[in-house]
Amino acid sequence: MLNGEQVLAPVIVDAQPLILFRLEDGHLLLSLYVYDAYNHPVLVIEDNELRFSVTRAWDYELQGRSLIVRMGPRRIFMDVEFRVPNRVVIKRGTFLRNGVWIEVDEHGIWVMNTTAWFGNNGFSGCNAGIVIGVAPRNLSAVYHNEHVPRYPLTEGASRPNDA
Repeated sequence: MLNGEQVLAPVIVDAQPLILFRLEDGHLLLSLYVYDAYNHPVLVIEDNELRFSVTRAWDYELQGRSLIVRMGPRRIFMDVEFRVPNRVVIKRGTFLRNGVWIEVDEHGIWVMNTTAWFGNNGFSGCNAGIVIGVAPRNLSAVYHNEHVPRYPLTEGASRPNDA
């Protein structure tokens, strides 16, 4: 439960879900929040509604059921495939929020600020996957770490992938 709703949140940073699924009237709704290294929104999907931030990414490509966000030539930031009606596959993705850096690819999920790696795993009985920082109430997580070191958020400081 999150705000009184039945949800599944695979990734949460500082109480904000970066990936969230919820069921409404038999329909699966996706919310996906993608930020750059300075917490500026790059891509937002709320309840299946897609929004772009044209000033933050270098290129967006929406072709068929695939969405690719690039931050520069040959620098894929997010590659998502929508397998209608009930599956979303993040083939490759960078999730940045409040100094936390999470990478997703076909081999698993890495919390880059730590040594945490998750590959070929499933979970049941929990409504959250990876939770970094403060967790929302009423969520049970597979992995929760409140004390993850953060990268600096100031302009010009060292940051992941020059995102």
